[in-house]
Amino acid sequence: MDSKAHFAPLFVHSRILPVTMLYYHLVSSMMYDINNHRVPSNISKLFTQSEQVHHHFTRFSAAGNLYVKTSRTNQLLFSFARIGVRVWNSIPMKLCVKNRTPF
Repeated sequence: MDSKAHFAPLFVHSRILPVTMLYYHLVSSMMYDINNHRVPSNISKLFTQSEQVHHHFTRFSAAGNLYVKTSRTNQLLFSFARIGVRVWNSIPMKLCVKNRTPF
């Protein structure tokens, strides 16, 4: 095997996910549980629905997105609470339907 060959076909052939894709899969699964109130309250308190922030109609809140809180430090920027919101908001709405598994 050539050392400069692309790795994606190897993962597809092996039927495993690369570490980064596995991370996003686990984060999106956790965010699905958070959105469906299947986690302890101390975890769900880290997240805010955008409709609770905007008291008027916005396309962002109508899409069921979570509010992106501002982060002053890199530690907060790369925390689960911020990454989870960005991952959840990037998933198409048809995959985020309640009472269905997203994957």
